[in-house]
Amino acid sequence: MIQKYAFIGIFAVLGVLPATAQITDATLERYNAAAGGNVIEEKLAAAEQLATEAIATPQDADATLLAYEAAWTMCSVGYCTRAVPAADFAVSQPATDAHPVMADRKLLAAYARWKAAPNNETRASLDSALSTVADEPPSMLSVSAFHNRYIADMSESDFETAKQTAAAAAAHLFPVRDQVGPTWSGAAITAAVASFNDDREPEAIIDIAKAHAEISIMRHMSPSPPDWLLDRYYTSMAWQSAMNAYFSSEGDAAREIEIADQIVDDAITDDNHTHPDGPSIHTIDGLPSCDGKFNRPPKPTYPNRPAHQGYVGAVIALMDIDESGTITPRIGASVPGDMFDDEVLRSLKRLRWKWEDTADGDPNCRKINRDVVYPFQFQLDG
Repeated sequence: MIQKYAFIGIFAVLGVLPATAQITDATLERYNAAAGGNVIEEKLAAAEQLATEAIATPQDADATLLAYEAAWTMCSVGYCTRAVPAADFAVSQPATDAHPVMADRKLLAAYARWKAAPNNETRASLDSALSTVADEPPSMLSVSAFHNRYIADMSESDFETAKQTAAAAAAHLFPVRDQVGPTWSGAAITAAVASFNDDREPEAIIDIAKAHAEISIMRHMSPSPPDWLLDRYYTSMAWQSAMNAYFSSEGDAAREIEIADQIVDDAITDDNHTHPDGPSIHTIDGLPSCDGKFNRPPKPTYPNRPAHQGYVGAVIALMDIDESGTITPRIGASVPGDMFDDEVLRSLKRLRWKWEDTADGDPNCRKINRDVVYPFQFQLDG
């Protein structure tokens, strides 16, 4: 079972803060109104005004909090450069045990400076600030900072650094993965993929199997999995299959492949097998699908270009099957890229599904199935 933890966010209830002569009621009211809306320009203008008044009145008891909140609002809507003065002001104020604590203030300042001017110096400062909150409960700020940090490394194909930053992000978010599922799962998959791309060590297949196992539990426990969860489920499955193909083609990592397969096999247990609400993902209208099989095995051709370039890969195909045995295939996920997709779809469209005979009127199963998962591996001979 996935244990739920309280998710700590940056939510200042500014409407109950006492007004002062220096930080006006009008400024607070404008900020609160803008913060509750969806107009970026209004949020930015209100946050800048609040930050200006807070910085101008450091003696105000709420100045640190208001400057911090204003800085985070500016940065969260994409204007981190304008957030730097307010974030720096918050850091300059005395440390307290109340929100925002100094570690969070320093993280916001470092994050804003890195987003404003990404370079080695600001990156090092951000990494240092992230390390101080890594073991603390995640906040909206830390989630954003960890996420954008590893995304930047991946965009630069810096796999050596990305495997470390993504792994740190995944570890930080793991306790609240049921609340920040898209962000956590993206970090967990990226950490394994970056590790594989960096050094081709067999441990990567164990890492992706762990991620896929956790994502499988999330999917299994959701009566109506959202699109992001299905995407992560098929993507992590595809990467595990692709890594399996690679290491098998190298004649290597048999032990790690076995461990990875066992991790996934053990993910769904008696403790989490019962669905809490709604129909099972294994049934259609409450009935399981009847048994059946392809009229012949699908045999896609290895495309020339990836074969000549030495690419291995995997495709997770999804199939809808109607009562006549007609197969409607589509791609759930494919890695690396879509170089194998056309051949997979072509091979499946040539086939039909043969339902096993059942007694007329048998109410125990249906000759129809949806979202049938069929994985393909493209593996070169060693």
